[in-house]
Amino acid sequence: MIKKIIDLGKHPLADSFLKRNQFKLEKKEKLECFINTKTKKIFLKSKFPANYRYNNVDYSYTSSNSRLSREHWENFQNVVEKKYKIKNKNILEIGSNDGYLLSKFQKNNNVLGIDSSATMVKIAKNNNIPSIKKVFDKKISVQIKNKYGKFDIIIANHVLNHADDDLSFLVGCINLLDKNSILIIEVPYWGYQVKNSFFDQIYHEHRNYFTISYFNYLQKKLALKIIDLEMNNYHGKSIRIFMCKKKSKYKLSKKLEKFLLNESKLKLYDIKTYKTFTKNIETYKKIILTKLKKIANNSSMVVAIGASAKGNTFLNYMGLNSKIISAVTDSSLHKIGKYTPGSHIKIYEDSFFRNKEKIYAIILSWNFSKMLKKNVLKYNKNIKFLK
Repeated sequence: MIKKIIDLGKHPLADSFLKRNQFKLEKKEKLECFINTKTKKIFLKSKFPANYRYNNVDYSYTSSNSRLSREHWENFQNVVEKKYKIKNKNILEIGSNDGYLLSKFQKNNNVLGIDSSATMVKIAKNNNIPSIKKVFDKKISVQIKNKYGKFDIIIANHVLNHADDDLSFLVGCINLLDKNSILIIEVPYWGYQVKNSFFDQIYHEHRNYFTISYFNYLQKKLALKIIDLEMNNYHGKSIRIFMCKKKSKYKLSKKLEKFLLNESKLKLYDIKTYKTFTKNIETYKKIILTKLKKIANNSSMVVAIGASAKGNTFLNYMGLNSKIISAVTDSSLHKIGKYTPGSHIKIYEDSFFRNKEKIYAIILSWNFSKMLKKNVLKYNKNIKFLK
């Protein structure tokens, strides 16, 4: 049975940062989450086609954008190589972005990236990472198999949650797996978001929201086997699932039952949980807007830090714009000079804070909070941070 659990109102695409002349092209749709109580799937119904999501404007998110992101992918490489003694392997990364992670595997392996963004594929190719522009699914997997064969390792980090049809995506992966090949998937963990009322990681690009219970359903439906799973702190909290074909030499993970038991305590499939979630974020909205009103009355400036997709969900849900938030700062050259979607606030370098008096800051990319605070305090030690 399918039920609506969260309604955040109408939002534009969260990861499409705009030039001023693109404002009129912007579309908004209802941002609502639904749950299938039978399969344990949590998903959106909004209809922004994949090619529109990633190519209507230049896609701005890069895997190598921050030191913490680079460290995360370098750690990923070390974990995978240690677990599976990777050398002279054929490795495919789906959602390869700018190719940063594949560059770490490239020295001793044959690598191929596939990504839906023309901008990211171009960057990856310029960095000598073999890459193709496609929106991955079952059909595309057949084309890849005919040209490149099967792969020993398939990596899909923070991309399955972007897939319009996650089943077609996974069947496509299975088509490209050999008997003992490994499929590694990492996605934001829905349980952590719900437990902490983190609504800002809900946006149109994220089509699906993953729990361990849903992965358990998927392994049974698709004759896969979860051979290991881990939690990490990327994007607040993410789950990393190691899977293979059911008849492979690997054994089912002993961790799975423990993870499922812990997850059941979160009551992620109880409608009451989402009534509480909605009440919490509505209260939070009132608190933030009251604080901003007081700051405005004191003639102080408010600047947001971290031009991110989650930040845009926050800004649009709060109803904020350039009349209230004077600027957003970021370090990415792909975002500086553009404007945030929906709220249309201009993005500047962190040096924007220099020589400003009576200035407050809101950190939008809260998962990088310590690093971002350190970056901007170099320019102005008088910044007051709003919580």
